[in-house]
Amino acid sequence: MGLFVTRAEGQINTCIQVGKPALVKTLNLDPNMARFIKENSPTTIVVGRIVLGQLDLDADPIPLAHEAAGKLLEVALEPTRYQYFDAWEAYNEPVADTPDKMKRLAD
Repeated sequence: MGLFVTRAEGQINTCIQVGKPALVKTLNLDPNMARFIKENSPTTIVVGRIVLGQLDLDADPIPLAHEAAGKLLEVALEPTRYQYFDAWEAYNEPVADTPDKMKRLAD
């Protein structure tokens, strides 16, 4: 079982304590919440999701990758946070609204 959590609340805490989910993906990057998850369900994989905005499929991807990595590392390596998160993700479904953009995304 896995959970997608946008905010911490009592029912989520109970679910974690009792259900011991295999994975929790969250937009809530509060290190206290991640610590709570790990303390109550140590084997749960905690995935933090950061919002970077839409991927620009017309731009040079190398500078965009550097920029995205910089933003992610700033959040992920924060000293009170990094020890509780196992993985990170950002972009969900890039908008490839032309055949050329779809090819570029696939490449």
